[in-house]
Amino acid sequence: MLSRILSKLRKADTGLKPGTYIFGGRSNLWQTVSRLQEGRSETIRITFPEGLSLHQTLLRIEASGLADYQSLYAAATDTANVRKFTGLPLGSLEGFLYPETYQFEVSSSPDSVLSIMSREFFRKLQRSGLSIDDPKRFYDNLILASIVEKEAGTADERDVIAGVFANRMRIGMPLQSCPTVDYILERRGIRRAVLTNKDTAIPFALQYLSELRLATHAHQ
Repeated sequence: MLSRILSKLRKADTGLKPGTYIFGGRSNLWQTVSRLQEGRSETIRITFPEGLSLHQTLLRIEASGLADYQSLYAAATDTANVRKFTGLPLGSLEGFLYPETYQFEVSSSPDSVLSIMSREFFRKLQRSGLSIDDPKRFYDNLILASIVEKEAGTADERDVIAGVFANRMRIGMPLQSCPTVDYILERRGIRRAVLTNKDTAIPFALQYLSELRLATHAHQ
């Protein structure tokens, strides 16, 4: 009864916003009604630094308690989802989950989380004045930019490395990029400070596949 009276006093009895809320501590009834009226529901804050692979991104979301890895991976590799979120006929959302700090509602589904992150990618793309006129060329460039970012020690090195890779691709030479091998090993649960000869002897077909799938993020 008291809560309804307070709601009416605030004229909030018909304006309470849906969401997931956790109450406790020193919050009084007036503060509780205010929070419901303003829609300040319970959220989980997650920061994604640049350079994370899809695998690493999903692990970070899982660590927050928001969703489990398998559910996230299933959503991120659902081709219907990928086409819906990106408009492109790709096998996963690798490269399209923008690195940023997000506030997710605790009730967010894996689809919702991935949709928010991919929408941010395209929002940044639009703000940069870039468009996807040729989807295949765009994705190839995204992958190449990602590998260059991983290879470069500093921003000044990116143009030089990109030129080297462009020349190798032009003559049909393998990229011979360590990050592509790291990408394969990561999925096997292996991390090395220095690659072994056995690591770099991964068959070219497998390495080339990793080059096509590797796509980390860079702020536009």
